[in-house]
Amino acid sequence: DRNRVSAEYIARIQQPGYINGIGKPVVNLPVEYSDDTLKKVTASLQDVQCTQNYYEVAQLCEKVKALQPKTILEIGVDRGGSMNLWLQFVPHDAQYIGVDNAMQFVIKRDTPQQKILIEADSRLPATLEKVKAALNGAEVDFLFIDGDHTEASVRSDYAMYAPLVREGGIIAFHDIDASINQEHCKGIKKLWQELKASGITTAEFVNTDTEVYFGIGVIVKEHKGA
Repeated sequence: DRNRVSAEYIARIQQPGYINGIGKPVVNLPVEYSDDTLKKVTASLQDVQCTQNYYEVAQLCEKVKALQPKTILEIGVDRGGSMNLWLQFVPHDAQYIGVDNAMQFVIKRDTPQQKILIEADSRLPATLEKVKAALNGAEVDFLFIDGDHTEASVRSDYAMYAPLVREGGIIAFHDIDASINQEHCKGIKKLWQELKASGITTAEFVNTDTEVYFGIGVIVKEHKGA
């Protein structure tokens, strides 16, 4: 029963130090992250909880670590849980730009990276201009889209901010195949299926070994003419 699972999950995430999925290690899925990556992910998720499955986000963090991005753009900051995750795996001189329409809940940890938080609606042209101003001519190395989950909004976020990502950079979506709140996430899933069908190279991290999962979809922006 999905409603029961959802209700139980919401109750569990109120508990200090709760990490989604950690009590049931993966068995049927590839593990491509190192022990060090997993250690950093679990410590960060214990510190600032967020709706990430440990396996899914560890898979992504391994890619982020390999990329060593200097510019990170996140659409949908919420409490800052994923922001604090990314900053464990990027250079000290990296710049993080987060866009959200409600910044009062953000928990910022003391890390050396520059953090620019833009409190605004990601869909507005004025917000895009603020992001470009913060970039100051730089391209984005890693874009994470996890804002408003309506189909119109996720399409807008992709159309507006993906062009800022450099060739070889990473674009990632959260909630591409969630086991709960499926109605809420259906717009993201629809766009993700379209992107996969378009022929671009994609990767998916979905922890189907656990009862509650969200799914992360990853695109590596291809070189022009590829």
